[in-house]
Amino acid sequence: MKKLLIVALVALMALPAFAADKPAAAPAADAAKAPELVKLEGKVIVTKTEGQPDVVTFKTADAEYTLLPCDKLNELLKVADLANKTFEIEGEKVPAKDGKTEGFMLKNFVEKVAAPAEPAPAPAGK
Repeated sequence: MKKLLIVALVALMALPAFAADKPAAAPAADAAKAPELVKLEGKVIVTKTEGQPDVVTFKTADAEYTLLPCDKLNELLKVADLANKTFEIEGEKVPAKDGKTEGFMLKNFVEKVAAPAEPAPAPAGK
């Protein structure tokens, strides 16, 4: 009986040490990757249709993305004179259910301010 108690006691003391050395589980090969944030520069276009929600698109030089509803989009829509401003937006591309188009989930936006025009050089004095 003494031997059994000693063996059990030694096992209880050694067990936590072996559990700490256990290697971490390898990540699954098919684990979903974190979405990659993309930066785009362009203009916001709001299309209003009677009886339907507004469709907000972001037009860049080479593509047009539908902005998906979110808090940041609501914040963007509150900007005054939205149609005449250029923005740099950051977010992730989200494929649509049809698999052909993709939307854009807005994470952040910054209004691009045009660089001030440099003053003309002063004429050389005589």
